[in-house]
Amino acid sequence: MSLDRYNTNLHIMKLLKLTFLAFLIIASSLTSPSSAAGRGFVHQTDITEEQVHERLLRVNTRDYGRYDPSPTFVKPPFKLIPN
Repeated sequence: MSLDRYNTNLHIMKLLKLTFLAFLIIASSLTSPSSAAGRGFVHQTDITEEQVHERLLRVNTRDYGRYDPSPTFVKPPFKLIPN
């Protein structure tokens, strides 16, 4: 009787392994086409060199390369305690 139970458990385990393997194959086949295409540009426009040059000329370069940190609050010195 225990041999029959062992065979039944063995068949169940094989069935679970095959089911899991089939699931993995199906899942990988569904995701591979979407990952193979990669990500593309949604709105791809062809820009000429003249347009790129115009954009570069319009860039304000005076505000780059200057380190101007925001002012910090300075802790006031302690007041002397009169004797």
